[in-house]
Amino acid sequence: MAQSGGAVSRLVPRDSPLRHWRGLAAVALVLFHLFMVVNPLTEASFGHNAVAQHSDPIRFQEIALAHGTPGRDFRVEYPPLAVLGMRAIGRDGLAPLMKHLVLIDGLADLAIALALLWAWSKRASFAYLAMTVPMLPILLSGFDLFALAIAVVGLACSRRGHQTIGGVLIAAAAFVKVWPALLIAVLLLWRHRRAVAAAVASLVAGGAVWLAWSGTRGPIDVLTYRGARGWQVESNAGTLLALVRGLHSHYETGAYRVGAPPFIAGAVLSLATAGALVWWCWRARRAPGDPAGLVMLGAVAILLTGATLLSPQYLVWGIPFAAIAAHERRYAAATTYFVAIVLDIVYITTTSLTRPDGIGAHMQVLVRNGVLAAVIVVAFRSLYCVSQARRTSASTSTYAVPLTSTVTECNVPVKGLGAA
Repeated sequence: MAQSGGAVSRLVPRDSPLRHWRGLAAVALVLFHLFMVVNPLTEASFGHNAVAQHSDPIRFQEIALAHGTPGRDFRVEYPPLAVLGMRAIGRDGLAPLMKHLVLIDGLADLAIALALLWAWSKRASFAYLAMTVPMLPILLSGFDLFALAIAVVGLACSRRGHQTIGGVLIAAAAFVKVWPALLIAVLLLWRHRRAVAAAVASLVAGGAVWLAWSGTRGPIDVLTYRGARGWQVESNAGTLLALVRGLHSHYETGAYRVGAPPFIAGAVLSLATAGALVWWCWRARRAPGDPAGLVMLGAVAILLTGATLLSPQYLVWGIPFAAIAAHERRYAAATTYFVAIVLDIVYITTTSLTRPDGIGAHMQVLVRNGVLAAVIVVAFRSLYCVSQARRTSASTSTYAVPLTSTVTECNVPVKGLGAA
């Protein structure tokens, strides 16, 4: 893939207007990202206004100031490294906590762009910077970018030959946000055995320390979001429940939720989502080339589609992998995911998130979630078609029939897959 991108790059003259405008666009994107970090830090009201009083950092500060051991003495819905981070930066007041988060997330944002540039290409880094633009205002007050940066840097390290470090970093990211553990599937796809061993060993060792520190209540509270019964109103399950039964949301454990479905319902949905993820990763092993971006983009879309908690900022999880998919020239999947991001931001800007019960808000969420489901379909079609085309190429070669670009499967030229 890298060679193909380099060949295309060499076809463009160094003094081409295309190169000139692409360079200016990259500079503009970097400056915008820097502005979004610096601007709130210069505002006198930052951390003191009404927005701050209804933000996640309020909960972070509660955890930072709580006495005792998380899990044993009080309930907490975040993994241990996130809790340690909150305690490290959250003891001096809400405004300092929010400023620290902006700085941490700003550095994480830069780290992701640089990791994509280092391990993949300029195209991947540029795509990440561009696709993140709409979401930046809601990403600088939590730990999503921080966990994402650790995960992407770990993946980049493994791709560049530093497998042990990569595996450890991916495991560390899972102790900030659980979902980065999915990246082990990419390590398996790459057959990076040392990285897989390092990630699994780190997860086991870290899990043992976590259990010793917080007891079984710690992991259980993370997996159940402190034992929440209702389903978040922005998830597929929650939105459909609100529309079908006419339920109004209530605030429960940090999110607006609807209903109180039985435990078995949540368990069945979680098992179905886990099964879909296992099937997806198993199916992806047959894909030719290096479709890591497409595989992870589909996995994140499956995870978000089946989640009972789907906060708007969670869509950032898939952006680096959409950027890698763009590097792989899987533009349809990357573009579909970007459409979901735009719909997500439209929903945020047109809806009061403290009153998410309107029929218009529910319909916007359904459309956004429908596009997320479409990402799965587009990613699957891309993986399936390329695999079928490769098999068609091999089968045709067996019978010594000349291969040409007119032989296709799902409109994928066989010539583009390496045929003569």
